[in-house]
Amino acid sequence: MSEARVDRADRLLIVASLIGAAIFFSTLTRIWPLVGPTVAAPTFDPEQRAREVLHDRGLDAPGLSASVRLGIQDDSLNYISKKLGNAAAQRLDAQGYGLALRVIAFKRDGDSDLRVITLDSRGGVIGWSQDLEEDEPGATVSDDTARAIAMKAAKDGLGLDVLTWSAKAASSREHSERMDHAFTWERDPNLGLPIKERVTITVAGDVPTYGRRSLVVPEAVKRQQTIDKSAPEGLEGIGVALVVITAVIAVSIFVRRLRGDALDLARPARWVGALAAMHFASEFLDTPALFFAWKPMWPWWISVLNHFVDSVRSDGWIWLVLFALFGAADSVDKESGAGRADSLWAFGDGHLRAPGVASGLIRGVLLGFVCGGVLASMALGFEAWGARLSLQPRGAFLEMINTASPALATPLFFAKVAVIEELGYRVFGTTWLLSLTKSRWVAVLVPALIYGLSHAGLTFLPPDEPAWGRVLIMTTIGAIWGLAYLRWGALVVVTAHLFSDTFVFSWPRLATGQPEVVIPALVPLALPFLLAAVGFWLGRKQPDR
Repeated sequence: MSEARVDRADRLLIVASLIGAAIFFSTLTRIWPLVGPTVAAPTFDPEQRAREVLHDRGLDAPGLSASVRLGIQDDSLNYISKKLGNAAAQRLDAQGYGLALRVIAFKRDGDSDLRVITLDSRGGVIGWSQDLEEDEPGATVSDDTARAIAMKAAKDGLGLDVLTWSAKAASSREHSERMDHAFTWERDPNLGLPIKERVTITVAGDVPTYGRRSLVVPEAVKRQQTIDKSAPEGLEGIGVALVVITAVIAVSIFVRRLRGDALDLARPARWVGALAAMHFASEFLDTPALFFAWKPMWPWWISVLNHFVDSVRSDGWIWLVLFALFGAADSVDKESGAGRADSLWAFGDGHLRAPGVASGLIRGVLLGFVCGGVLASMALGFEAWGARLSLQPRGAFLEMINTASPALATPLFFAKVAVIEELGYRVFGTTWLLSLTKSRWVAVLVPALIYGLSHAGLTFLPPDEPAWGRVLIMTTIGAIWGLAYLRWGALVVVTAHLFSDTFVFSWPRLATGQPEVVIPALVPLALPFLLAAVGFWLGRKQPDR
């Protein structure tokens, strides 16, 4: 198809994308229900609220730097939503049970003590702590005095009168300069489940330094949850093993053709370099991880540098494998004579007016809507059959929300994912299998199945149960991308993959309805349209001869 002509396949794609978009957008709250509508952007300022708590608890100090992180009580949330339903879990979180919580950590230069404030979704305090070194001086008080201090701290700091609770544990520990005490109380929160609400208070000397309120599921439930993870972990293990086998095949082809001087090394080097830049940019935006890596007794830059050095040391071999994979993918694509990756390479080189680039971007977005509709339809089908769709955010949802700039980190991270997976599964896998077997179905379905299996353990994908449901849905999506690759080339499927992931993982921010949050989340989604418009404009202004 030329850039200016819409053929029958494109008309079908447009119709399918409209249907898919309608299904997807109308069912988002059912496919990915959120713990709360503002879970990605609370209506209060967590850091400011935490600083107020620090001051009230006497834990404040000048020069404190802060890091805010969204967390989920997975065990409790899974158990409650499974037994009582998602709506009940959402209500309990809104009532202050802290199923979704904000963890605000504080550090300062030269101070080894870590201060942490934990807030529920309303800004209520469900925990505070201050780490003290063992040689920090303090008082030595009796057990009864320490218990009275702890009970007052529970009342003042957590708003709980533990006189009506059951005392479950008490311990003491003697340090060289003080005596520490820890107390635990529990009660039945009357949720209709064998679940307990627990409060733990630690008193260092005569100062409360730790307080935490939490829901605790029975140990038998935790054991069952561990057992339940065996199926998705096993399926994912099979998928990862097949990915490794694919990588070994790609590396062997790369080495064999490298000896014959039949490879273009510049292209994979440029792409690996670009993806590495995206990776480290994403790492730099992961402010909670950088904050955690910071050792306050060191200068900040040394801790950050060591964090990145450790990342290179542990993951460096992956970039070498990717270099070989990209080289092999380029080689088998050229050998096929189909040139299905040409538009992708041209786009990567900045040639927006090259044949297939602008149309490939638009087709990719349309294909993303098709896949969204397919995913939603299959997920709802599983739900009707009795499957469970879990509350979010989990996994990559949390990772994106917790970055310094989700609007930037999300497309950076998933651009890397889309390129690596589509070059691996489609450009290499599908092309190589097609040349090996001469069967389009084998070439499409085998990479799709590996793709589905390797996503079995990702609980942010629907359905939560059964795990094989995720495999079937993602295998179907992979097959659609495989067919699209054979029809339209690599740029279309990379764009579809990236657009789909960017939209999905922007969903918690889009759901807030807050313009200052929604608009930045929408900007990356408009980028393919903008680039396509530039490409069409350049093509008309400077037509090829």
